[in-house]
Amino acid sequence: MDNCSSAKVPIAFGYKIYVDFSGELVDHKTYTGMIDSLMYLTTSRPDIVFVTCLCARYQADPQVSHMTAVKQILRYLKGSKALGLWYPAGNDFSLQAFTDVDHAGCKLDRKSTSDG
Repeated sequence: MDNCSSAKVPIAFGYKIYVDFSGELVDHKTYTGMIDSLMYLTTSRPDIVFVTCLCARYQADPQVSHMTAVKQILRYLKGSKALGLWYPAGNDFSLQAFTDVDHAGCKLDRKSTSDG
């Protein structure tokens, strides 16, 4: 991924990640390692929380379509290195957060999704 092009968004608008019963499997250990690294990074990059958690749902049986979504996140991170939260030491730090919830928005299992 060193020579890949950068992306402007972590996931394309309208792109749906779903269970792909007929898709080709990818290496479980590699996929889980990538998700674990992205979950660690979400402490300072709240802009990738939603899509990372969406991809994390499919760790049990990752397909090529799921790996494509994870690679899109990595391409986005490459192009947005200057973004993120920096937690200053010794200063008063105040953080405001906003959330957005989609009640029963998942077409497959009717689970709710949220974003912050």
